[in-house]
Amino acid sequence: MTLTKYLSFRLGGLSGATAGLHVLLRPFGANTLKRFWQLWNPVFGYYLLVFVYTPARRILPRPIAFAATFGVSGFAHDVVVFLHIWAAASEVMFPMVTVAFFVVSVIVLISEAVHLNLQRLPPGGRAIVHLTVIGVSLAISMLLSGLMSGSGHS
Repeated sequence: MTLTKYLSFRLGGLSGATAGLHVLLRPFGANTLKRFWQLWNPVFGYYLLVFVYTPARRILPRPIAFAATFGVSGFAHDVVVFLHIWAAASEVMFPMVTVAFFVVSVIVLISEAVHLNLQRLPPGGRAIVHLTVIGVSLAISMLLSGLMSGSGHS
């Protein structure tokens, strides 16, 4: 599937400002945690699907390929942050987003295993659940970062 076809599929044929608003808001109403991430950032998601998940899935079980894809996504986010901070501080940093995204992948996989469906919640309730998953994942990553820095690592 090409990027254009993928975006049309993910955006339902919308374009312009309407598509932008759709990309930002639609994920928060998703019925499952997995669906949230399928809808979030469809351009980056396409490249992760084509260049990370699909090749990984050929050789790895689905849960490992899924978690690895989240890890790669987190690492790509960390690289952007690292380039700015390393340029100023020249120090090794804890991969905060990589760890947080890995935690998200574990939460999503658990939610699938227990068949968690948010359909009965109103859209605002679903948004709160999705934001909570992100917040908890970041909190766990920050906690691990603090533990690592407390043991002499940065």
